[in-house]
Amino acid sequence: MNIKIENLKKTFGEKTAVDITEYTIHDGELLGLVGNNGAGKSTLFRLILDLIKADTGCVRISGTADGHDIDIDVTQTEQWKDWTGAYIDDSFLIDYLTPDEYFQFIARISGMADEQLEAELAKYEHFMAGELLRHEGTIIEFKHVYKYYDESDTPAVADANLTIEDGDFVTILGTSGSGKTTLLKMVNGLIPLSEGAIEFQGKNI
Repeated sequence: MNIKIENLKKTFGEKTAVDITEYTIHDGELLGLVGNNGAGKSTLFRLILDLIKADTGCVRISGTADGHDIDIDVTQTEQWKDWTGAYIDDSFLIDYLTPDEYFQFIARISGMADEQLEAELAKYEHFMAGELLRHEGTIIEFKHVYKYYDESDTPAVADANLTIEDGDFVTILGTSGSGKTTLLKMVNGLIPLSEGAIEFQGKNI
């Protein structure tokens, strides 16, 4: 696939973030953008992905897809999204979902059946090394888990000690500030534990 940028311009107030007369990223090429904060790098990617509207110009994708020659404006069709993946920053993720849950969420909003999702993920199993996706028999074990903030004497999570087996449904109740979100963030590896351990199928995470 080729990505062709034609007379593309985007301004925010009096600031011009992107102004490209013509540029083509050819099939197989790698492009790196270097610049300070506010230089327009993310804005360009958002224009390419049709996440924001350009003031003028367009981005076109051309090449061969499903055996057919194509040349499309990204703002005029959703077709190109079937073979396009993107990750701009962490706002693209939902931090309280596990990788498995995130893939399932994306599959649902894309109208993909569970069988299709499994087939797609199977192609990348060698990258995941069996560590990202949920498998039958999953067990999460909390071993006397504590979490302190700012060296406070009062822990946000105190002595969490339980085992969650495959198929268990767990509801965490508590008022604001009681540590519910902190516990989930520790499970997902987003913040470190102060004491104790969380083991996933016998592997310490």
